[in-house]
Amino acid sequence: MEAKGNILSIQSHVVHGYVGNKVSTFTLQLKGWNVDSVNTVQFSNHPAYKSFKGFRYPNHEIKDILLQLIDELEFRYDIVLTGYIPSPETLSIIFESMQYRNSLDSNDSNALKWFLDPVMGDNGKPYVDEKILPVYKDILKSGLVYLITPNQFELQLLIDENYSSINNICDYLTKSFKKFHELYPKIDNAIITSIQVKDDNDNIYIAGYSKEKIFYYKIPIIKAIFSGSGDLLSSILLDSYHKYINDDIPLVNALNNTLSIVYKVLELTYNYEIYTNSNKTTKNFDNEIIKVNDLRLIESIKLLNDSENFLFYKPMFINQ
Repeated sequence: MEAKGNILSIQSHVVHGYVGNKVSTFTLQLKGWNVDSVNTVQFSNHPAYKSFKGFRYPNHEIKDILLQLIDELEFRYDIVLTGYIPSPETLSIIFESMQYRNSLDSNDSNALKWFLDPVMGDNGKPYVDEKILPVYKDILKSGLVYLITPNQFELQLLIDENYSSINNICDYLTKSFKKFHELYPKIDNAIITSIQVKDDNDNIYIAGYSKEKIFYYKIPIIKAIFSGSGDLLSSILLDSYHKYINDDIPLVNALNNTLSIVYKVLELTYNYEIYTNSNKTTKNFDNEIIKVNDLRLIESIKLLNDSENFLFYKPMFINQ
């Protein structure tokens, strides 16, 4: 088996658990990619625990590493995947490195593809320096990004809109993607993850925009808050997109395949959590939203390996 390609993954790192590069490196190597990882932080565990220890890598060290990889050694990466970036200064360094790398590929039809997850916050709460937002906007205007995967909160920051509640998913997506395209016309592919619609407590919506077509999937909610699920989604989406690259709109089936895999992994993780806790307490978990700190990736290896034909959901297209 030959490797599918070479990936540079720039994200957080934790010693314990599965978020950031701990998710992406494992998942993408399992799927057949060569993965080089640059860690933006080194934490004992992710912050969803009550406490954690660790540090951010200094900006000059990240810059030196990227210069060594891209400029000095001239390693050729097919894809760059970026996730949690702790500061605007670090993000600016990555932006400069991608601009330089893109200049090397200016006449190459197989130029580097940047898959960007603009990690800024969730559920209305930011957890990075607010000064990082203008840097993300400049990156999107540059046209260097191949695919972006913001959640609902992050999209609203990027398009300067604040929808207090969403009553109609079609209207929301039409307005949001129209504004996104007006602001960032060079971005051809976008995914909005975890959209919540008013009065629908049983489902979550995930939407896509590709080749000026808007579509979405309606997914049953698992009653849990998972750490690392977004990192898992972006990693599998990268691999799935490669699988369906020759489709008319590859993002449609790629997202379907991704959601089908991620849902099974989250379902397995949830069942492990319920089983473990039910042996410790008499509490009934049926109607309670639980917090799950760690994905069960090792236990999910078979699901990740046997995912070739996972297309469980029906895409809904929006007529514009």
